[in-house]
Amino acid sequence: SEANSISHSQSSQVGDYQRGKRLRRLIRLLSSKQALETITGFKYKMLVLAVGILLLHLGSFAAIIGYMQQQTVHLTELLAAGKVADLSLRMATLAVVLMAAERVQGFAAADIPTYAAELDTTCNRYEDLHQGLYLGFKGLRPLTTPQLQHLWHENSLVATTFTNVSNRTAPSTQSVSLFNLGELYTAAAKDVQYAAQNPGSTQSDGVSLALNRQWLFMQANGPGLLYESYLHSLDFMVLLNQDGIVLLQRAMLALLSIEGFIIVVVAVSLMVKLLQTVSVHRQALFSVFLAIPHSYLRTLASKSVSLDDDDAEEDEEEKALRAEEDAKQKKKLKEAAQMAADAETDQPPAAGPNPKASMNGAGGPCIAPRRQRRASFLLSTMPDDGGTTIEVNAVTGVGSASGVSCKGKVTSTCVELC
Repeated sequence: SEANSISHSQSSQVGDYQRGKRLRRLIRLLSSKQALETITGFKYKMLVLAVGILLLHLGSFAAIIGYMQQQTVHLTELLAAGKVADLSLRMATLAVVLMAAERVQGFAAADIPTYAAELDTTCNRYEDLHQGLYLGFKGLRPLTTPQLQHLWHENSLVATTFTNVSNRTAPSTQSVSLFNLGELYTAAAKDVQYAAQNPGSTQSDGVSLALNRQWLFMQANGPGLLYESYLHSLDFMVLLNQDGIVLLQRAMLALLSIEGFIIVVVAVSLMVKLLQTVSVHRQALFSVFLAIPHSYLRTLASKSVSLDDDDAEEDEEEKALRAEEDAKQKKKLKEAAQMAADAETDQPPAAGPNPKASMNGAGGPCIAPRRQRRASFLLSTMPDDGGTTIEVNAVTGVGSASGVSCKGKVTSTCVELC
């Protein structure tokens, strides 16, 4: 009937509302901080892993750049060693040119200022390179190999000097280091350059350049001992650079191997472990539904579930729907009780023997057992006048009766004896 359909529709609306509210609370519970702790930890750990890989790349890159810069310093010193050897020979050559210009042998006296200025420039460049090889070009630094320390720092070279007062050209020997020899050579070149331009000065000693002590020192030590010492220093630096290149190759291979091992093995293993943790977490969220039987799920779907703060979230609309539903149920129960009482007190007229009825031992109507005494009611709406019709089917202790009542009044009664 239409009344049943309306009642069923309202009951379905209440059930849908309850299911929607439970779904909202379930979503809120699944999206809580505690439920998302595994996912949040996965995100943070993946971010830390990415940052760690980035730092590893940057560290490897910085280490390789450091080794390359160290090789650049070695190459700079190697070029300086070759250049200083060439300048030492050029300084000795310019000293010979000045002596020839003084004697007017192939050169004129007017050429002396030009070659003297060139000797001064060459001497300054030589001094910078010589001191840089020993002290460092980009800051002070010690010599790295024992061979270079022995050559540059210890008095391992025997230089020829001219210090005899009575005989200016009489040679003598002196043990010096390569650094001290280069400094003496620089001082001698500056004295020769000044004596060539100023013949009456103290540096000239009142003699020609061919008899000057500084000029003789340059010619005795420059092309021979000094040049050969620079060549030995150049050989040691070449070997040092070769060792540095081999070290750079090994360092690059080691860094790439470590970086590749960490990325391929450690990083991938950690990612797999994190993904497994997330997968287990997701399975744990829905495995509870798989463990509950289907019949229990249907029963639980129709039950009212209280999650956390249920009383705080219950609104006025839900209360109104519940109150209305309770009022309807109470009204139905009251009407059913009233109709059952009316059916039991009603005395139906005698209708003659019924062929279907059976008599008891005394000849009277059979009395139905107590368990067969029942009454059922059906609400419906008449299409003509819009009134409410109550159809009563009552089984009492003396028989069965059915009747129709319009708007609460019985219009017809049919009594059938058992």
